[in-house]
Amino acid sequence: MPVQALLIALLTAWTVIGYGVTPVLFSTLPDPMWAGKVAGILFHALQATGLVLLALLLLARRNLGWHGPTLVMGLALLALASLQLGWLEAAMEGLKAQAEISALPKTDPLRQEFGKLHGISSALYLVQTLLIALLIWRTRHPATPGEDDGQA
Repeated sequence: MPVQALLIALLTAWTVIGYGVTPVLFSTLPDPMWAGKVAGILFHALQATGLVLLALLLLARRNLGWHGPTLVMGLALLALASLQLGWLEAAMEGLKAQAEISALPKTDPLRQEFGKLHGISSALYLVQTLLIALLIWRTRHPATPGEDDGQA
């Protein structure tokens, strides 16, 4: 099914970039600032792609049979991508514009605020990864009407 293939491609990109490429960037590039810039570009592209793809899938939800938990997962993913792009990314970029974060002492308020935002972003990214995996599972094992999909 094409929807499953799209979701599998999204999950693959999510795991490769988030859990493969990004750690390699930080371990191989000599300047963490540049590693962060490259990672930020990749994460922005990934979130934007996910946002568009999920919006299109949610528009086609009736044809796809998405309802109940499957619909909630799709909406949650859309909301999390919007949060990442609309708030976290902008807030982190704003802090990076004020100073080179990695050069600041660990006790600096800017660095601590960036660390908090980075932690929130990382946690949300993990939740997104798990939701995409669950969404793939739900599209392969759809609930029968009245089972656990909220319909009687």
